Amino acid sequence: MTLLAVPASAHDTLIDSEPAQDDVLTQVPDGIVLTFSGEISELGVQFMVTGPEGRDVVQGTPDVQGTVVTQGLADELVDGAYEAVWRVTSSDGHPISGTINFMIEAGNTAGQGASPQESTSDAAAPTEDASAPTATETARESRTDPAAVTADAQALGTGTAAPSDGIPGWGWLVAALAAAGLVACGFLAFRRI
Repeated sequence: MTLLAVPASAHDTLIDSEPAQDDVLTQVPDGIVLTFSGEISELGVQFMVTGPEGRDVVQGTPDVQGTVVTQGLADELVDGAYEAVWRVTSSDGHPISGTINFMIEAGNTAGQGASPQESTSDAAAPTEDASAPTATETARESRTDPAAVTADAQALGTGTAAPSDGIPGWGWLVAALAAAGLVACGFLAFRRI
């Protein structure tokens, strides 16, 4: 009897990203571009990108072109720490996900919440200790905490994040259809036994 060796199916991997992990950008990016080792399915692509204002800044739907996935971002992004949590379907049919942290330092502070009167009163206030961590440094540290990153990735991957967290409604529909398909396959397999 001759047994043929079947090559093991391996998940695709992220081989490049723009911005890259821990990049400090002096210009506001139009979007996030991920390049993978294999072709990515258009089904199940999800992004959630949060910044210092705490809101999801994803704009539009992801564009999949073979191994390259592009996600547009809002036009007006303020300076600060950003976290991009992504999830795609590998060419072998399995989901893969990850997180990219980056900073924007483009001199764009519009919309960060301070009114002109607050800015004037802040200027008159005594200065704080220079050795204390700034809000940006604190945000950067919290974004690079492995436990926080894992929790964010798990929330995106397991569907425990609420729809108000920025995952589009079609993403939840895709997840529900995939779950229904798995249940149907299990039922058919059980009937054949």
